[in-house]
Amino acid sequence: MIKSGIFLMFFQMVGTLLPLTLLFEIVYGSFTFSLTLEGQYIAENIVLIATVIVVGSHIRDKH
Repeated sequence: MIKSGIFLMFFQMVGTLLPLTLLFEIVYGSFTFSLTLEGQYIAENIVLIATVIVVGSHIRDKH
């Protein structure tokens, strides 16, 4: 069940991260490296991706 959840989260995160390349002006503010609200949401999802990678690696090690 966890493996299928990680697999589905991968596809959802690809769609979430697309604005970093396609909609650059929406993600970043007027100052260098300042994020808009949408950019902060994407940064939060990057943390979630890192968490899933750690959890997935621990699950794989147990089997």
